[in-house]
Amino acid sequence: MKFQSEQEKFGLSGVSRLIIGSTLTSLMISASAFAIDDSGISSLQAMELPNLGLSLDNLSVSGISSGAYMAVQLGSLRSDIFTGVGVVAGGPFNCAKGSSMRAQGCMSAPQNVSVPGLQADLAKMVSEGSAKSSVGLKYQTVAIIQGNLDHVVNPISADKLTEFYNAAGSKVVAKTDLPMGHGFPAPRGEVPCQEGRAPWINNCGYDGAGFLLQNLMNLPANSNIAPIDENLFTFDQADFSPLEAKMAATGYVYIPSACQKGSGNKNCRLHVALHGCMQSPWIVGKNFVKNAGYNDWAESNNVVVLYPSMMPSMMNPMSCWDWFGYTGSNYATLEGVQVKAILAMVDQLTK
Repeated sequence: MKFQSEQEKFGLSGVSRLIIGSTLTSLMISASAFAIDDSGISSLQAMELPNLGLSLDNLSVSGISSGAYMAVQLGSLRSDIFTGVGVVAGGPFNCAKGSSMRAQGCMSAPQNVSVPGLQADLAKMVSEGSAKSSVGLKYQTVAIIQGNLDHVVNPISADKLTEFYNAAGSKVVAKTDLPMGHGFPAPRGEVPCQEGRAPWINNCGYDGAGFLLQNLMNLPANSNIAPIDENLFTFDQADFSPLEAKMAATGYVYIPSACQKGSGNKNCRLHVALHGCMQSPWIVGKNFVKNAGYNDWAESNNVVVLYPSMMPSMMNPMSCWDWFGYTGSNYATLEGVQVKAILAMVDQLTK
């Protein structure tokens, strides 16, 4: 089969191969045991996600790797509310089509992906009511970051993603010239730029969160300041995510000082940031939520940053967001349990 031969041609990296395997289950659960105390995961210490009455203006979502694919899902399914989508090492909507094997091909051989077919999938979902009208895509800004040394997500994925959004009329901005492996570029990254390993925060001399938020939320340049540690809160996800969502008991939310005065914070806006595989708090502690760089821009620009979190499970040993169907066939629709959970969190913060 052509699809298989192309996989062989590119070769599958360790992370790509393991997406469908469960051989790392014991390792991931073991790693999570070390992360619990460091990241304050215990739901006994978590607060309820507050009703802040945030503005829906410039509501945006971004993510890395599996979080990037989930960000695209959310932005495509609810283009009526999300005006910005940030994608770091990800690909176009519904690329996996519910197949973990096809997900491998999306990452390793994206040149085989038919973008018109994916657009047709979305149009069908809209007609069936499993996605909101896709008209909003033409009003979205999409910011793409793709390392050109990424051996997990082939850099051609960025081209396919651009093709998908260009066809929809979206505004696309891209940073694709970083000599970066699989990771998120951030000033506090501890991984050398060209590598791809935990905690997947790479020091490339480049502020990835700044690029995303300036483009997605029209933030002024050089308006980042040191975040306040006390403004990063742990919240209980149980009210939003049923057991079948396979999500962690808790997530994180960064609330700037100016946005903590109770409901009615219409001068404060919301961004949703999604970690990647093997990057959840269960595995890397607070590394993503503190070091990706979002909070630096949040404090001075009155942006609340929501960090939903996954956890390892038998079906999902690497804590990936579901972009290939392990939670059920409706994972990439408005009925997907993870999609519903994140949208419920957004509603709680903005209602």
